[in-house]
Amino acid sequence: MEFKDSNLINPKEPKLVENKFPNVVFQKIISTPIDIPVIHPFQTFGDLGSDAVIPTENEIRDFAKGSTQSLVQMKNVFVTNEGIMYSNNVFYPDQCDCHWRVCKDFKENIYPNLKVSERIPKAVVIMHEYGWFYAHWLCDFLPRLLLLPSDVLKDAKLIVTNYASFGYECVKIAGIPKKNLLAPPADTAVFVENLYTITPLYCSHFVPFLFINMRKIIAQKAELDQTPPTKYIFYNREGSEFRKIDNYNDVLNYIKSVVPEVMWENCHIPNSIIDQAKLFNSFKVFFAMHGAAFANTLFMQPDTCVVEIQVDRWVDNYLWVTAFAQVHHFITRNSKIQWRDFGSKNYLEANDMAIIAQKAVDTVKKGKWK
Repeated sequence: MEFKDSNLINPKEPKLVENKFPNVVFQKIISTPIDIPVIHPFQTFGDLGSDAVIPTENEIRDFAKGSTQSLVQMKNVFVTNEGIMYSNNVFYPDQCDCHWRVCKDFKENIYPNLKVSERIPKAVVIMHEYGWFYAHWLCDFLPRLLLLPSDVLKDAKLIVTNYASFGYECVKIAGIPKKNLLAPPADTAVFVENLYTITPLYCSHFVPFLFINMRKIIAQKAELDQTPPTKYIFYNREGSEFRKIDNYNDVLNYIKSVVPEVMWENCHIPNSIIDQAKLFNSFKVFFAMHGAAFANTLFMQPDTCVVEIQVDRWVDNYLWVTAFAQVHHFITRNSKIQWRDFGSKNYLEANDMAIIAQKAVDTVKKGKWK
């Protein structure tokens, strides 16, 4: 089925309306303020660089108490495969966070009159452009799915960027049948008579209420927090040419020699979200280079410790996650390591890593996990 509404997109003069939804008929706040009992101070090691931004305890607490999530219903709206909702030259989201391609189109005034492939009576969209990454499914999408009322989810299509195995598991956890997923082809849109979303959608906003609610639900399903954590993990990212530690074995062996009182090991991270939650729930210390695995630090137990090696691109998202989980977070940085450079050689200074490893062990031994 193909059809167009000439009033919807004018490629010559796209109009952006800030914080406005197209054809909204209902909007209601469905979250509550959160008080985080304990927020451990972040500890830094070495020069983090002038672009490093570390949230303060007050900033985290204020955000937890002040941030809100709203359920929004719209009528007769077009949705792209990147989760852009639009009608009558009103677009949401209309900012570049996690929507860099569509923002480029806005800027260059070339947003196309998209081919509309399908018309559906009811749908939910909480997707954005990075919908094929595990960490975005776990941090951006699943927390919102778990907040949607059952009457909204009933008989609704869930519009996604693509079909991914971890996406199937997310919707299963949320009680959504796999058959209800719909991934429109690239550069097309679907027309939805009744469209629902939960805001804000931007991936730079990790809302405490969403994360704590999701952790509670997954903790019940995975039977987390039943046994004390025991594992000390120095992790090397598998199956990737970027953000992989090239001298991993040398560094691991050196850490073992300097910090011999505990058993340091690598780990294999399973595909299942539930299994990943169980695995991270068993960690006393998780020491690794920044990457998607850090999304699972939400499932570590309070007073355990995370050590994050930042690279040339500074990303502070996981500092918020560990704060919500009441986990210690140590940060160091190697700016020579490229965010996505397949030709880079990612070497770490073994002595520096061993010093941080010792601090992490000392920290967890001073707390409840002696």
